[in-house]
Amino acid sequence: MRKALLFICWLAAMPCMSQPAPSRIVSMNLCSDLQLLSLVEKQRIVSLSSLATNPLYSPLAAEAVGIASNRAQADEVLQYQPDLVLTSVFSASQAANLLQRLGYRVERLEIPDSVSAVFRLIEHVGELTGTQSLAKTRIDMLQQEIAAITSSLETLTAGKSAVFLSGNGYSHGAGTLQDDFIKSLGMQNVAADAGLIGPAPLHLETLVHGMPDFIFMNTARPADQYMAMPLSKHPALRSMMQDSRLINLQDAWFECGDGHILAAYRKLAGELLVESVQE
Repeated sequence: MRKALLFICWLAAMPCMSQPAPSRIVSMNLCSDLQLLSLVEKQRIVSLSSLATNPLYSPLAAEAVGIASNRAQADEVLQYQPDLVLTSVFSASQAANLLQRLGYRVERLEIPDSVSAVFRLIEHVGELTGTQSLAKTRIDMLQQEIAAITSSLETLTAGKSAVFLSGNGYSHGAGTLQDDFIKSLGMQNVAADAGLIGPAPLHLETLVHGMPDFIFMNTARPADQYMAMPLSKHPALRSMMQDSRLINLQDAWFECGDGHILAAYRKLAGELLVESVQE
């Protein structure tokens, strides 16, 4: 009896990797789109969100071409008869709940709030999709290059201050990937120091008073002139920018917490190191 009980416990503890890797995967969210496109063979992805092929939002728009799109509706997903559905914890909750009630496997991915959480998410998606080896390779590459870049920038960024400023006047305080990015470079986050938590409005007076050494902003797009991007043209801010360095870092590199954050490190290094050599 004891041997039989031990055998049952052993079966229950068998790792999930013994299960076949999913072959019909659907993503209902841009962030899970990017994870799949980075780790999974295209023939195993049967549908991605409607934003996957839009270059304004997706860094992997070209790679997504040819894959059917969906608008995160349950009836759309059902037609693909998926064996794995990925979405975000913050999106398509009603559709995801319905799919689960119908017996489909739905996994909700967290949005990382730190660089280390980015690595954990890639590892998690690798486990879900049977691409553990590729995920580990990707993580190792990211860790090594980010470590090399932060080391090379140490004398240029340590002890400095920085802030992310979005076109709508929002910034990113404590508990965000942007905050962790700033801190990983040995800098202080002006928004976090002002008490901001998460994405939140940053008053112009607070920004001017903080006098950041670096201001990180998304590259302006034509539509931004109709939003609050003109904030960057405010006389007080223009005057401050004579002492602050404005660097364009794409919002898309941070919004999903995937491996594309490496592009932000590369862009910053490209600007600062070239400037250092010229001096």
